[in-house]
Amino acid sequence: MSVLCVGELLIDFFSKEDTVLGHEATYLHNPGGAPANVAAMCAKLGEKSAFMGAVGDDAYGNQLRGVLEAYAIDTLFLQQLKGLETTKAFVTLQSDGERDFTFKRGADEAFEWQNNEMLALADYQLFHFGSATAFMGGRLEDSYNALYEAGVKEGKFISFDPNYREALYGQEQSAWKRKSLHYVKQADFVKVSEEELYLMTEQDLVIGAKTLIELGAGIVAVTLGKSGVYVATEQYSARIPSIAIEAVDATGAGDAFVGAFLYQVSRRGLLHGARIEPELLNEISAFAAVAGALNCLNKGAMSALPSLEVIQSYSKLFRIEGGSSHVDKRNLRARL
Repeated sequence: MSVLCVGELLIDFFSKEDTVLGHEATYLHNPGGAPANVAAMCAKLGEKSAFMGAVGDDAYGNQLRGVLEAYAIDTLFLQQLKGLETTKAFVTLQSDGERDFTFKRGADEAFEWQNNEMLALADYQLFHFGSATAFMGGRLEDSYNALYEAGVKEGKFISFDPNYREALYGQEQSAWKRKSLHYVKQADFVKVSEEELYLMTEQDLVIGAKTLIELGAGIVAVTLGKSGVYVATEQYSARIPSIAIEAVDATGAGDAFVGAFLYQVSRRGLLHGARIEPELLNEISAFAAVAGALNCLNKGAMSALPSLEVIQSYSKLFRIEGGSSHVDKRNLRARL
């Protein structure tokens, strides 16, 4: 199977200092965009992936196309739009590794997908919708919705990450919530942060995840930062720990988690409607949690993605006992 990721591909400008937005800073630039990060994680792990979206017909757009090609990501569905600049995000790091964002939107919002192109997507059985900007109107949102409906109709495995950004939706939370919950209803896999879960359901961890399951989600994964992930289905739930690391930059950690999770789903042939047994779900979630944690060890999103060998090495530290996952911290400390 193969993974199609749709949404924004942009340039992340990272501050070199620990500061807050609005203060003077110097920046490094790296490729980014949540769905592009997921495609890169899948590709780096060895799974075929494609990115669908738009960049500008400028130097940054050329750079980003080259980055996708370097990862062996299919660029057939990448549009470079004349007269438009590539979208940019400015990411300012705080001392705890958390981030502030501000965006300068460009070509991503002008992406247009035609429904008659569905045949070209026949090889892609997993559709991932993880765009931070796709619910902001324009042709991108129209295309996003059309592809989602087509994917559901064709029986694709639907993955959804709402990717809430206050810098984009701070004044439009109700619209973001309404649109996100629509996608949850027919998703096989939903990944949210604790903050996103509360914004969507106004419930705590357990009840909030249950609410998304009752709406129609097949699997819900709630990332908990250094505490790992809470994973739930209609029949099962568990807390999966992660490895203890000194976070340098959390940018892209959730995307690394999603990419690693989808890699496992694809490699194991877990198509739409497939039942994933609890032991296997724990194993897949632990693998993805390790990928997300390791991504925090360096600055950047794509540039910090861990390799399959490294993830597998740390994943061996997990053991499953009675429905709960545990970490061998002694061996972990030795490796770190």
